[in-house]
Amino acid sequence: MADLRSPSRASSQRFLLQEDFLSDEPDDIGLTRPSPAAKSQRRISLSADEIRLSTFESNATPQLSSIRSISVKPVLGLSTTAVTPTSDLNSENFRSDYVYQWLWHHWKWEIVACFFVIATPLLSLATVFTHAGKPLPQWPFRISVNAILSIYALIFKACLALVVASGIGQLQWTWFSSNRPLYDVTRYQNAAQSPWGALQLLREQNIRQPLTAFGAIILILSIAIDPLVQQLTSVHGCSVLDGKQNATIPRANNITEDQIVSGRSPMISSTLSSITYTPSTFMSWGCPTGNCTFSEPYATLGYCSTCEDQTSSIIFNTTCIPISAISYEGFGICPEGTGLNLTSSLAIDIGSGELLWTNMTFNFFDTEQLLAVTSSSIQNQKTVYKIVVIAGKTSNSDAKANITTGEPLSDCETLDSHNTWRCRGYGAAVCTLQPCVREYTATIINGDLKESLVSTSGSVVWGAGSKNLSSDPIDDIDRRWVGIVDTQCLSDGEKRILGERGFELDKQIRWLSVDRSIGDRNFRSSLLKNKCMYSIGASMAEESMLDLLQKYLQGGIVPKMSAGEPGTANWAFSRLEGPEALQVLYDNANMDFARIQSAFFNISDSLTAWMRSNGNNSHSDPAIGQVFLYSTCLGVNWLWLIFPASLAVFTLMFFILVIITSRMQQTPVWKSSPLAWIMRFSDAVSMTPSTSSLMKSERSTAVEIEESSKQIIVGLIKGSDARIQVVCSPDSEPDINTK
Repeated sequence: MADLRSPSRASSQRFLLQEDFLSDEPDDIGLTRPSPAAKSQRRISLSADEIRLSTFESNATPQLSSIRSISVKPVLGLSTTAVTPTSDLNSENFRSDYVYQWLWHHWKWEIVACFFVIATPLLSLATVFTHAGKPLPQWPFRISVNAILSIYALIFKACLALVVASGIGQLQWTWFSSNRPLYDVTRYQNAAQSPWGALQLLREQNIRQPLTAFGAIILILSIAIDPLVQQLTSVHGCSVLDGKQNATIPRANNITEDQIVSGRSPMISSTLSSITYTPSTFMSWGCPTGNCTFSEPYATLGYCSTCEDQTSSIIFNTTCIPISAISYEGFGICPEGTGLNLTSSLAIDIGSGELLWTNMTFNFFDTEQLLAVTSSSIQNQKTVYKIVVIAGKTSNSDAKANITTGEPLSDCETLDSHNTWRCRGYGAAVCTLQPCVREYTATIINGDLKESLVSTSGSVVWGAGSKNLSSDPIDDIDRRWVGIVDTQCLSDGEKRILGERGFELDKQIRWLSVDRSIGDRNFRSSLLKNKCMYSIGASMAEESMLDLLQKYLQGGIVPKMSAGEPGTANWAFSRLEGPEALQVLYDNANMDFARIQSAFFNISDSLTAWMRSNGNNSHSDPAIGQVFLYSTCLGVNWLWLIFPASLAVFTLMFFILVIITSRMQQTPVWKSSPLAWIMRFSDAVSMTPSTSSLMKSERSTAVEIEESSKQIIVGLIKGSDARIQVVCSPDSEPDINTK
């Protein structure tokens, strides 16, 4: 190896400089390499102390940092010496910058298109998610959501087609890296232009180039974008909150003597007589649109009822009373000359050891009864009422026949029905009716109110534990009330006052029974105003209600006419008499415990509705609810978003794989450009006469040209100066790669 620092040899030596990497000609991303002409003009002068690079046609200072390697070739037989620049041109930064420049230079429009391919499904998702379940947006020029989605779909398809078409066009050069028929150019061009061409390419190649097939499938599937995007949304009727209006529904904290006296009749009487409940009969609510919601629970003064089945407590007594006038009054149970007398009795405790007896007697020679009802208040708890209902035994009970029709009872053989009142022929229930606080939520749909009972104050007795506060300056009328307090509503100061006045507060107990011992009028008014206290005039709670119950829910059902012969299968009572309410309960001997329970629920609901509508105006503010307007809302079928999102991901994958394949196989980035076939077609190889004649054929039609192209085999010659060359003529043996 020559010593470059030797003065004796350096003075007489010259070396030619040859660059292995760069040239003065611009490469495919704009970097400049020296041209061959420039190479011949460059020289290196070597001496003991310096290496000097000079260019004869340029006085510019050379930048060695831009050269990867320099080879020094000997002239006049001298050996070769390598000179390494001080800059490390193989650094990671240089490579990264070069790759990024290469990508942007060749694929910038495809990269931008990929951005829109990914962005449009996300924009579609954002658009429908924002308006899902809401009224259709009112955009300028009456643009609809579907119109926006169609615009997104148009952008999506256009950008997808650009990416896939460029990818398929680029993959043709991988295909032509092996010898292929020239006609394959047409197949690739058609595949890049339309889904139909992509389908034809799939059929011809039989997936011999999987990545091309992948792109073709993406292009074919993109046809379905438009109809499927329209399936993404639908419209349906919906309710929209109207923030400018409020809904109201009556509720009451207090009802006084005046409201009771003036409003008791006729609605309460009608309710108790028919035992039916229709909210609109008693209440009027405010809902401007007919669709409102009361989602926050609201409490109101009212009545509650409970019922217990006491059939097992009935005491039966059967006697045969001697009579001579009528021989058949024994009903086949008593001997001739005697009459049947069946008594069904039930006793309940109404306080202080006092029993309330209810008796029902069935016979045919005195006063028969089929149903007996009694009502009474509880001793020392005048606001609590007990109602006893007995449908006792009759002559048809054991025969399991309907006493009003004489027909045998059906469906009484199963275990579930065997113990029902109807199949046994008798039954008894004890129901309780008392003041309470009822808490509701409600909805009004198309003008129909539907209330849902959330909770009640239960069996807490109102007015219990009263004290005689003779020094309390309250007039006699104000003393005549009973009430209950919601302890969860009280402030700390109010709890302290109640404690000072002798009331025991328990955190586990919500409802506290109170009466006039609660204190002065101002404190009571404050509790009523804050909706923490509920009160009823004592006259209604202790007297008026009992009068009503005893008027409408007391007495019995008495048969007046009979048909058939007593003791036979077709014997029955054809006409019944008694209060309307009791006849509704009896229902021609088809009554059951569930019917009794439902009837008293209706009674308590009706009394509550009446009290809510007739409460004291000062302490009966209505409950406030939300008003909803009927509108057309946007529905979203979320699963339809999967298709465009999947296509977007597949397109991005396809694009990345195309770039990787092109780099790995070192194919030129010509994509679908027709100029490559014009400007890079090699003329360095002589063609056979037959091939030349085909290339210069005067065939003028497209079909004739296509037929000729099928006989010409071409191939891509890779390298820095890539060329397309004819490699086979029709009269030679073709070497066509079919893989």
